[in-house]
Amino acid sequence: MSLRVLLKSLFILVSTSANAGTWSSGGGNAVVCRNPQGAILSAEVLDFYEARLMRSQFQINLGPTTASFFEKVETAFSRLQVLNPHRANQYRQDAAKLLNTATFVSGVQLIEIPDSHHLFIPTGCKIEQAAVQQIPQFPGDFEYIFNEDIWNAMDSTSQAGLIVHEVVYRDGRANGATDSTVARYLNSLMAVNELRSVGGIENWLKLLAALKLKSGDVFGVDVILSSVKFSSANVPKEALLAQTQDVLMPNGMTRETDGKIKWHPNGKVAELTPDTKKIKWSVLGQNFDFTKVSFHESGAFASGLVHGYPKLTYKGQEFVIAGLALFEDGVVQSFDLTDDFFVYISRDNQTLNCTIEAVFYPSGLLKECKVRNRPVESISEIQLPNKYDFSFVGAATVKLDIRGRIVEISSSATAGKVGGKYYLGSHNGWIELDYLVFKDSYLSYGKLRWGVTLSYEDGRKYSYQSGSRIFFDKNGWVVDEK
Repeated sequence: MSLRVLLKSLFILVSTSANAGTWSSGGGNAVVCRNPQGAILSAEVLDFYEARLMRSQFQINLGPTTASFFEKVETAFSRLQVLNPHRANQYRQDAAKLLNTATFVSGVQLIEIPDSHHLFIPTGCKIEQAAVQQIPQFPGDFEYIFNEDIWNAMDSTSQAGLIVHEVVYRDGRANGATDSTVARYLNSLMAVNELRSVGGIENWLKLLAALKLKSGDVFGVDVILSSVKFSSANVPKEALLAQTQDVLMPNGMTRETDGKIKWHPNGKVAELTPDTKKIKWSVLGQNFDFTKVSFHESGAFASGLVHGYPKLTYKGQEFVIAGLALFEDGVVQSFDLTDDFFVYISRDNQTLNCTIEAVFYPSGLLKECKVRNRPVESISEIQLPNKYDFSFVGAATVKLDIRGRIVEISSSATAGKVGGKYYLGSHNGWIELDYLVFKDSYLSYGKLRWGVTLSYEDGRKYSYQSGSRIFFDKNGWVVDEK
């Protein structure tokens, strides 16, 4: 087989294999002006030439002429760092890799890749291929090929622009970009320090999406672009993390996490819901692994769901919790319980056992106690008139005022029912109520779950429909329909 045939076969093999990859050849262009003999008079990366002509307000500035091209590359990435630190760090690594996987060839003309879609060509000059990127097929292959003649004719600013173009465009092509239009625009924004001119974080993320990128930074974390949701004020409020990463927490420390993130309008983390990681945090002097954690806008711990149902020691009691919440000043707001008892003792030494949730006033007094799957005999220990008896089947909520007195007892129709035995004249028996409301420790009224016929003190009888309210005097007598 002749050498010509062999080389032709290898070329076909490489071309076919490259086209089967995740992205095929791309590259960067330059505006090249030559004399009649073909010698290069000037060369400028297309991105910057295009920006100067199409956007007259753009003034390309990557630093003094004495700065090296690599110093100017860093200037561009440092500007990107402000809006997108994760991508800036990625691009720094990609640029360093580029210089180790590139070759410069002289006396050749790189084959034009029609992916620039430029709108004009300068009179007397041409758009020429200054660099080509490819997927290496064999050991020793280079990922980037630069036209050394064009490179040497460029100043350090255009050289930096060509490097940045290759890095940005490679990122876009790896995610599905088919032309370099958006990459050139982003490159020019970094070169003129106009990244913030895109008009807010929402437009910035749209620009990244136009480059076919899948992720971008919001408030310093790398998120999936398609998952970002905005508030009515166009401020990001939630998103899915693009990868497992360190997230800056409100207390200034970092935690490695993944999953879903929410923000306050000030950009501080409002809530984290990890997929696989647990958020380690210290609350009330004890360390917990949280499967969900939220923070007040000030940065103080707000609430969390704990992993493994650990025991918590609080005010001399030890009980199992599933979650807890704190007021902004660190006072306990609530405990989520797991059928374990949290025993509350009021100022009057009356006790109340909570098995689902205990909710507190900012003063520390109990506000609500939720119970489930057991009678709450302890309620009978609270001093109520006429020795009312209460029986809970399913789930119920007991509400107290700031003095520690019961003001309401309720249950849902699906979770269970509340029964009360009252002195109701000739009708002395059980009736079922969805909720009971107390005033000054006396039963005031209740809402009937089922229809019932009750007797008044004077012997009259009255039938009440399901859902009706019935009112009582301080002796427990039905007084009238209200």
